[in-house]
Amino acid sequence: MDSYNAFMDDLGERIIDWADADKYFRSNGDWWLCDFRSAGTIALAYVAFVLVGSSIMQFLPAIDPYPIKFAYNVSQIFLCAYMTIEAAFLAYRNGYTVLPCQAYSTTDPPLANLLWLFYISKVWDFWDTVFIVLGKKWRQLSFLHVYHHFTIFLFYWLNANVMYDGDIYLTILLNGFIHTVMYTYYFICTLSPESRFRFGGNQV
Repeated sequence: MDSYNAFMDDLGERIIDWADADKYFRSNGDWWLCDFRSAGTIALAYVAFVLVGSSIMQFLPAIDPYPIKFAYNVSQIFLCAYMTIEAAFLAYRNGYTVLPCQAYSTTDPPLANLLWLFYISKVWDFWDTVFIVLGKKWRQLSFLHVYHHFTIFLFYWLNANVMYDGDIYLTILLNGFIHTVMYTYYFICTLSPESRFRFGGNQV
């Protein structure tokens, strides 16, 4: 375990040094799950769940955890809507535009708290895959689906550590808005079984 921890800590430092060679800005490292040991372990556990969980579910009947799915969709609607609105407000208050490399305060970056929340929300998004595996919806368990969840989580781990450029608000705003619409649709589908049109979503 000690060798694993040392390896992950060293790997995390190397990635951060590569991404921010000039040491323009580094987070204080005190935020929850922002060390690479935690982030890397979560990402590996996610892939392990996909491999092991899908293998086990081959021998079990499909499971539809309706109460959990219902609560999850509601939580995602409120969370994603909040992040969308907050990103828009922060951009407006700080004069950010859609152009890249917006200047920001390295001592008190305005987007820091929101960026951390957005990063943590990528862990919450893993429930999408849990529902797919439990429901044995193998066509939806594509390489692209797993790759997307795995990489976007790690990319925002990196963003939460070194990349606070003002223009990053735009990724939060756009992703948050799309997810708000998407989870609203999923929520509606959980209310009416007859309306579960199969558009290839994670829950319908």
